[in-house]
Amino acid sequence: MPEEKETQTPSTKTKRGKVEDAKASFAERQVAEPQKKSRFGWLFTLFLVVVIGASLWLVFSISDSFDDSVSFAQIFASADLSFALCALAALVGAILCETLKFTLTAWTLGEKIGFSTSLKTALLGKYYDNVTPFASGGQPMQIYYLHKRGYGAGTATAMVFIKTTLTMFCWLGLCLVLMLAFPSTLDVYVADETLRGTYLIAGWIGWGLSALFPTALVVMALLPKVTGAILKFFVNVGAKLRLVRNKEKVNSSAERAANDFRNAFVILIHKPLKFLLLTLTCIAEPFLTMALPYFVFASLAVGKFVPSTEMMFQLMTMEAFAQMSVSFIPTPGTGGALEISIAKMFEGVLGAALAWSVVTWRFLSFYVYILIGIGITVFDLVRRIVISSKQKKSQK
Repeated sequence: MPEEKETQTPSTKTKRGKVEDAKASFAERQVAEPQKKSRFGWLFTLFLVVVIGASLWLVFSISDSFDDSVSFAQIFASADLSFALCALAALVGAILCETLKFTLTAWTLGEKIGFSTSLKTALLGKYYDNVTPFASGGQPMQIYYLHKRGYGAGTATAMVFIKTTLTMFCWLGLCLVLMLAFPSTLDVYVADETLRGTYLIAGWIGWGLSALFPTALVVMALLPKVTGAILKFFVNVGAKLRLVRNKEKVNSSAERAANDFRNAFVILIHKPLKFLLLTLTCIAEPFLTMALPYFVFASLAVGKFVPSTEMMFQLMTMEAFAQMSVSFIPTPGTGGALEISIAKMFEGVLGAALAWSVVTWRFLSFYVYILIGIGITVFDLVRRIVISSKQKKSQK
């Protein structure tokens, strides 16, 4: 019997055509090589070390104001092991969710990706996000690494763009829900009225600034002509004020970002189940990350508060305000600013356990990714040296 051919309705053909066209729009991309470190690259490393050192010193300075301050050994000897395990589980869960994002994104694009590739791509992105101002280094490195692993420039770009954009919307949405659902949290835990007002105002300003780019993407995708004209107007004004050097480049970059968003949306909307799974994963990762303070503080600040689900969401809300209030600080990973913001916000909650609780939370949410990134970099360097040595021996 002859094989039965798959019947395709006109709507199916149109659907596939739209998806293929959207995928093809990414195909013309080129992958930029990572910039080689300059002779003065060590200055940035020194700056990062100074920022981390200064932030730790300031956190411990705040903690020293408590008369009943306790040592590292005392804090960890009385720690609640169950909450400590929950904190580790939240960290591992967040890493696995970040890894799963690439698996689902590749699946959505009709590609396959191994677990090890997804995991390394996720960890490299976290590392470069945490060591560059405004988390600007993660996405280019992820695209470059995926390209090295055999994915085309267009596929690598599409995977990273879809994952990053959806994560951004989900993170902003989660923060918005928390900040709206628990508006009285700051009143309960931040005693100083001036400080409380600062967190409230700066938090909403930070959220608004963080939402500008994704909002602009949506508007430009829906109203390309109107927003294009508005953009050109502001770019021309910026050029006259000598704030913009290359008008064509700025306009082209904005138009490309809007097209990428529109095409990414086309790909996702025609894959509803995969879109839903990817969205849930993009919500779960920041949720677990923002739940870390609750588990860490409940483990180390035993007796300072009664753990509960309501308390968890309240602490997540406080972290949302703290993150947003320093989101425009241009230090790597908002290093220094976020530690101090969290320390001042939670000093009334943690008391003498403040310093070690904040340091432990920051280690799990920030420093651990730097250590992992350094480990991956050293491992790759050693592996290249070994492979090169073996090749030289085989040629003799």
